[in-house]
Amino acid sequence: MAVFALGGNGMAKSWARSRAGLGGVLFALGTAIAVMAPAGQSAVAAARTGAPSVIGILTTAGVADAKEGSLMAGWTRQYPKAAQIVVASDATNGPVIVVLTTTGVVYAKEGSLTAGWTKEYTGVAKIAVASDATNGPLIAVLTTAGAVYVKEGSLNAPWTKEYTGAAQMAVASDSASGLLIAVLTTGGVAYAKESGLNAPWTKEYTKTAKIAVASDATNGPLIAVLTTAGVMYAKEGSLTAGWTKEYTGAAQMAVASDPVTGALIGMLSAGVAYAKQGGLSTPWTNESFGVTQVAVAG
Repeated sequence: MAVFALGGNGMAKSWARSRAGLGGVLFALGTAIAVMAPAGQSAVAAARTGAPSVIGILTTAGVADAKEGSLMAGWTRQYPKAAQIVVASDATNGPVIVVLTTTGVVYAKEGSLTAGWTKEYTGVAKIAVASDATNGPLIAVLTTAGAVYVKEGSLNAPWTKEYTGAAQMAVASDSASGLLIAVLTTGGVAYAKESGLNAPWTKEYTKTAKIAVASDATNGPLIAVLTTAGVMYAKEGSLTAGWTKEYTGAAQMAVASDPVTGALIGMLSAGVAYAKQGGLSTPWTNESFGVTQVAVAG
C-alpha cells in the first residue's frame, strides 16, 4: 500500500504502510505529479507484475519530465510547454506517457522515455491514460467542446467517440476485463462502461461532483463517486454492484486496486488524508494532516 499526500508546502510525501512492512519515501516535485501503476490508475505509481514504475512531473515552468525504474533515477525531459502529463506502465509495453500542451495538443509515446512522440489530438482540455499487458495502452481525451474520445491497443489506433457533454473522465484497464471508462456529465451524472469501446453505458450515480476508477484482474472494477453534498460512495466487482457509503464531508478521493490486497481508497477531508485497504467496509486510517491532495497506488 502506498499513499501519496501533497501538503500545503508543495512537498509530496509517500508512506508505504502495509502488513508486509514496506518502507516510506519522501520526495519533492513541481506543481503536479502524474504517476501510474501498471494497471493504469491515474496519479500514483507502483511496480507490479514486472512493469516498470514510472513517475511524471509538471514543473511550475510548464516542463514535463519523467523517470522510470528507481526513485533515485535521473529525470528525462519530455516536453517543454505542457499543461498536463499522465503516465501508465505494463510489463509488455513498458511506459506510456501522454502530454497535453499549453495549446491543447495531445502527444503520446510508449516503450521508452526517449521514444518519439505521436500526435494524438487537438482542441483538448484534459487527458487520461491506462495500460495493461494484454490490451495495451488506453488513452482518453476530453475536448474543449466536452466530448470524450478513447483509443485502445496502439498509439495509432482510431479514436472512438464515447460521450458528449462531459465534464470529467477516468480510465483504468486490466488484463482480464479490459478497459474501464467512466464519465461525469455536465449535469452531474456518472456513467461507466467496461470491456470494450463500444460497450453500453451503465448509469452509476446522479448529483456527482467527482469520479475515480481502478481495476484489477482478480477483483474487477472499482468505482468511486463524490457527490455534490460531499458524500463519498464506492462499489467493486461489477458496474451494477451496490454502493457502499464511505465518508461524509470528503473533498477529494483516489482509488487503486491490486489482485492480492484488493481495493485501496484515499480520501481528503478538512485537510486530513485518510486511507483504507482490502475492503470497502474496512475502517479508515488517518494518514496525514495539512494535506491538499491525495493519491494512492495498490
